[in-house]
Amino acid sequence: MGNPTRRPCGEQRRVRIFLFMRFAGQHIKHYRILEKVNEGAMGIVCKVLDTQLDIVRAIKILRPALVRDEAFMERFGREARSA
Repeated sequence: MGNPTRRPCGEQRRVRIFLFMRFAGQHIKHYRILEKVNEGAMGIVCKVLDTQLDIVRAIKILRPALVRDEAFMERFGREARSA
């Protein structure tokens, strides 16, 4: 038998979709979330509207566990600035 605390894959997917649906239409600073583009190990990539400049952009919403990891955030910041 598998790990009894793990959810089946289908249930995990439904939970992730539900959690993202809570974001749709919401604002993060001056960005309005339009839709989910992709999801990976680090978090969710969203298509957003920059309401100050009236242009569409993409942002990555990081998983909370990664945000709490100081070393990860330093690396992520360096990589984002060099891109």
